[in-house]
Amino acid sequence: YKPVTIAGVHLRSLYVALGIFAFYLLLLIILTSLILINKKPKLWKTIHISTYIVGVFVFFHALYVGTDLQNILVRYVWLAVGVVILLAAIVRSYRMRTV
Repeated sequence: YKPVTIAGVHLRSLYVALGIFAFYLLLLIILTSLILINKKPKLWKTIHISTYIVGVFVFFHALYVGTDLQNILVRYVWLAVGVVILLAAIVRSYRMRTV
């Protein structure tokens, strides 16, 4: 959709691919939540933590491919929400280490 070049490597539709990977990871998280939460809680928690990766993928996918974000006000709101979520994730990871 929108070609991207990173370190001289031409990636055709990185942002579309991020949305697809986010969807597949979300399916994996949902399926493991239905199947493993009571049987293997440690494995479930490890997989469940990948929701942070899904959030990052969805954020960049929407930022660069989303048609709603063409409106500058909506784009600023999206960026503000992204910053708040990033700060919450940092606080959460800090609290996980201290507990």
